[in-house]
Amino acid sequence: MTGVQKILAHAVGLPRVETAQEIELYENAVGISADDPCCGVYGKLYIPKAAKERGKQKIRVPRGVFIDLCGVLRRDAKSEEVAEFLFSICLPYLVTRDMPKIAPEFGGDSLTYLTAEDRLATAEKFVRSGCGFPPLFECDFVAAQYAAENGFSPIRAFFNDSPDDFEAIIKADLGKV
Repeated sequence: MTGVQKILAHAVGLPRVETAQEIELYENAVGISADDPCCGVYGKLYIPKAAKERGKQKIRVPRGVFIDLCGVLRRDAKSEEVAEFLFSICLPYLVTRDMPKIAPEFGGDSLTYLTAEDRLATAEKFVRSGCGFPPLFECDFVAAQYAAENGFSPIRAFFNDSPDDFEAIIKADLGKV
């Protein structure tokens, strides 16, 4: 399963979920945030309140795309530049009429180059676009520190099982930002 699928399975109390499976999420489900569109920065999924009916919402489990971050991000790169670069790489996969939607997950050896601000700007870019699911970033020390500094409960890391679980793996060279 992808990281997003693991969070969804945990939220509904199932051992696993499959792409396109319809599930019912409750507003207070573990790992789900209805308030913070950028919660993928600290290991949660955003499901907007407006989309819920009577405290619950039916959704289809999304397809996954893994963005494998590599290369070195230059020190003077602005968060908005990082967000624009990462969004542009994912856009061909996000703009699709096929259902279910795509859930982008960011990870890889160069994830640590992204600050919390870079991740927040990227999440905001995806949320504003309305394409797919908001992104999820693999949990690392940056995510844990951000969660702790902002009073969020300790994050529970959900890592993907295998690259085979994703529809596509996209290499993103941060040196190109």
